[in-house]
Amino acid sequence: MRLTVAEGEVIASGGERRLTLGAGEQVHWSRGRLGDRHRVDVDRVLAWLEGRLVFRDQPLGDILRELAPHHPDRLLLLDKGLAERRFSGTLDIADPDAALSALSQTLPLTVRRLPGVVILSR
Repeated sequence: MRLTVAEGEVIASGGERRLTLGAGEQVHWSRGRLGDRHRVDVDRVLAWLEGRLVFRDQPLGDILRELAPHHPDRLLLLDKGLAERRFSGTLDIADPDAALSALSQTLPLTVRRLPGVVILSR
């Protein structure tokens, strides 16, 4: 789980650790432990609240992980080399198929749809 503070201050605790986070900061919890705070671009991180995902020079593998919860089918990337290809842009999560089409127009990516799965390859 992660906590992102858009404005004001929030106190986060986990285990025996306690942090005060301000606007533009984020912290992760994993297995009941609180991680280190770090600065984030709040507009990018919270863009999903407005129905979009914003990426700045991010690997396709990470982008597909963020897009997967918004797509009704399983996304299967067959080419591990493609997972490292970088992308910058905004994707509309209200239409995840259009988001995949946008990725395929920008990257050397082929999108094939089968019942229950979308296969992504070169």
